[in-house]
Amino acid sequence: MLGKRGYIGPLGDDFPSIFPLMLGLIIFFSTLSLAYTAYQAKNDTVQTMRANLMISRAVRYQIYFDKDYWDYACQLALALRGNYQTHLAMWIEYKGDKGWELGGVCPSEDESEFWEEYINSPSDVQNILLEKTKNRQVSFMTYPVIWKGNDGVNKPARLVVVTWR
Repeated sequence: MLGKRGYIGPLGDDFPSIFPLMLGLIIFFSTLSLAYTAYQAKNDTVQTMRANLMISRAVRYQIYFDKDYWDYACQLALALRGNYQTHLAMWIEYKGDKGWELGGVCPSEDESEFWEEYINSPSDVQNILLEKTKNRQVSFMTYPVIWKGNDGVNKPARLVVVTWR
């Protein structure tokens, strides 16, 4: 009997060492999960920027925009966004008599309920978009283009392409 003193059994002797082992495994898998989450967030950002660049490149095939080309560019961009699994909003703003004025928005008010307020300036579009894309990976890109108005006069313009996941 004296030889068995303090002996708990085959499992009982190893039981205290289970806690540090479990703690080590929890820390290991938590770190692995955190690293994967950080990688995925960076990858989403890069993919969103890549989609923005590819869509912008296709839309800016020519730098002269008029109403007809804008409609074509909008349809092209909406078709391409599915390839990159992103949401898309575009608008073109040109220098007018009262400052910057909208030439067009994509998707247009007729095609989508995306624009829920009356839009009459580029800042209205941007405010609606900022509200819609809270807490998401967003990529804004602005490109210089030329807007040919109804009067046939070429005006400096900006094409703004926004993609998000």
